[in-house]
Amino acid sequence: MLIKVGEEIIVSINLPTVGMNFNSKIRQGNITDISIATKPGDPAGEQGTQVNEYDTDLKYDGSISFTNNSGQYWAYFSQIIGD
Repeated sequence: MLIKVGEEIIVSINLPTVGMNFNSKIRQGNITDISIATKPGDPAGEQGTQVNEYDTDLKYDGSISFTNNSGQYWAYFSQIIGD
């Protein structure tokens, strides 16, 4: 799935519930940053490089930042819900 800065994204967020079960919810917004890991041990790509677009089929570690009416958020690439 090709993602680009400025495009809408939907991500899965897991919220803990009673008994340590997780209730999956979604959050959506517009991508503001895409960070790709360039070193081991940097799963969010904080020490890596920022790009304007990325194909998630490449399976790199990294994260996106995104905004919606409720605020600014971030998510790992693995949380992106795509087609």
